[in-house]
Amino acid sequence: MPALFALFGEIAGIFSFISVFNRNFLVLCIIFLFVLFLLLIVDKRYYVYIILFFILGIFTTTLAIAPFKNPEIPEHLCGVRTQITGKVKEFSKGAGYTKNFEISHLSIEGEKFAGSARVYAETAPAPFSTVVVKGVISKNSSQNNFQKFTGCSYTIFSEDVSVTRSFAPFDFFTDLRDTIEDRILLSMKSEEAFLFLSSVPGISSMTKDEKLPFIDTGTAHLFAISGLHFGILGETSYRALALFTPFAYEFSFAILAFFLFLVGFRVSALRAFFMYGACVIAKATGKELIPLNTLSFAALIILLVTPFALFSVSFQLSFLAIFAILIIAPLFYQHFPQNFGFKMLAAVISVQLLLFPLFAYYFHNVSLVAVMANFIVIPFLYLLMPISLIQLVLTVISFRLALLFAPVTNFFFSVLLSLVKMFSKVPFASLNIQFNGYFVAAYFAVISLLIFSYTTKKTWRKLVFIPLILLVAASIFVRPGFCITPLQLSGEDGFIVQSGNDVVYISSPTYLTSEDKDLYSIQLALKERGINKIDLMVFNAPFKQRESSSVQLVEQFSVKSIVLPKVESELQKAFIALNAGKTQIYTISDADKIHFKGMTFRLVQGTGDNYSVVLEHEGRTFLLAGRQFKFDNSSFSADVAYFPLGLLERLKNAQLRFGEIHGY
Repeated sequence: MPALFALFGEIAGIFSFISVFNRNFLVLCIIFLFVLFLLLIVDKRYYVYIILFFILGIFTTTLAIAPFKNPEIPEHLCGVRTQITGKVKEFSKGAGYTKNFEISHLSIEGEKFAGSARVYAETAPAPFSTVVVKGVISKNSSQNNFQKFTGCSYTIFSEDVSVTRSFAPFDFFTDLRDTIEDRILLSMKSEEAFLFLSSVPGISSMTKDEKLPFIDTGTAHLFAISGLHFGILGETSYRALALFTPFAYEFSFAILAFFLFLVGFRVSALRAFFMYGACVIAKATGKELIPLNTLSFAALIILLVTPFALFSVSFQLSFLAIFAILIIAPLFYQHFPQNFGFKMLAAVISVQLLLFPLFAYYFHNVSLVAVMANFIVIPFLYLLMPISLIQLVLTVISFRLALLFAPVTNFFFSVLLSLVKMFSKVPFASLNIQFNGYFVAAYFAVISLLIFSYTTKKTWRKLVFIPLILLVAASIFVRPGFCITPLQLSGEDGFIVQSGNDVVYISSPTYLTSEDKDLYSIQLALKERGINKIDLMVFNAPFKQRESSSVQLVEQFSVKSIVLPKVESELQKAFIALNAGKTQIYTISDADKIHFKGMTFRLVQGTGDNYSVVLEHEGRTFLLAGRQFKFDNSSFSADVAYFPLGLLERLKNAQLRFGEIHGY
């Protein structure tokens, strides 16, 4: 299987260059041990593939990383209106009147900058268009050394987007997607229409809240345009065309290429397209098809063009899911009766077994009902997908035809929604959990060892792998880093502070406009980060006429310690009396400090009863200011400051010195 070993070589080359670029020598050591292990276990005839694609991986990554060597956008340009030029990377990810798309190759007044930006606008240009965006730029939270190559560094809320250069084919498909979106929203029920758009033509139309039941049940793979779409569309078109022409394979492949352009060049779609294409070629030429080699070939092509796709969630989930079905599932169902039910169960268990650490790492969520939900939902998709594709074709042809067939599609999508919501309401359907990257690496190393041990009988090859396992497993005990996540809610601001396994939540009680909405937003933010506990809660403003929505978190998360400003307030006294004996409460003034797990907290009073929190950690000072905080005319300095973008105007008369400024 030359493609598989070539893929291993390319992945090793990409990781090697990125590790050197980020000065992560632990990962570099692991990669070289991995390459050494490969060279020891494979036949010598495959050496050339490993070494050649190792070099190609380094070369392509060198080219791809060149834009990241440019400087970042200066802080003085963030939070103010400016004009930025960039190239659109993909189709819009929003439906309705608010679109959002990503631009790269950023430049301001001719000066190039690193990273990419997510642009929110009323209209979205076609992919690969060159655009000029006018609006306010804000810098996103810092990402880890690998995710920064695939995530967006900036957010722009645009006032105007003008296209200076575009490509006609992508303009056509952009207009076609807009037509499909408009006709589906008019012909189908709203909830079913949004699910249809997200799961069939790949037009992201569902909010994060609407996707939660799918995440909790492990059925979020419905939003990936993948092999199920391409397989059904390809086989259906081939069988229909074979009745009229001997070139059915060629025409069906052209139809799939059209569908690929329609849904966008997302990783899961490319993987399905290349694999189906290999199947078509194998059938046409009468050659034997090796599925694992075909999967490796698809990954190889994608990484040669875009090496940073290796660090995208969609690439990892898509290819590992198919790998689980091809390699791990047969190890399960060969011990059970050979029928469709057991094969489906083995496939579902295999995919969940291989992917659950990635779910915990990226989404901080592990579904406990995923096996049961997918065992029912996946067979249903084989009925739903043909109906969906018929609806899509009719929608492209005519709105009237789409309207006639819409009741059928509505029915089947409502059944799917009911199934997913039913499983999401099962007690303990999902578990909030957070894995660090080292644990994920160790988990996959152990899985690889188990597969390798099962498929080979040579003991010395197993022993070679043991040092690699021990080195990676030792990394499990590396504690998570320090990070601060600001939250801007409807009536208050909050900050999630994570230091290792310790969690602190800082809340700014104000006059709330939507208490339930704020509470839900806080709970969702904690869930997304896999947080099941709060060790310390700091309120940086006293309770006067209303409490903070965060008060309900005290009981929900069994908060051990609470810090409040030392202010006379009947409402605050009632809160202290209510929680006395349940949690440890500290009331502090400006001069007081609270020491907690290597962090020091103190309050800085502005005008009136408005406070800001100052956090000291490992010799650095962080200022965490909510939108209600007002600085007096005294001077203040901090290494890092977090405050709302709207606070910039109020800082002009204050003598402030900050090393870094993060707006939110």
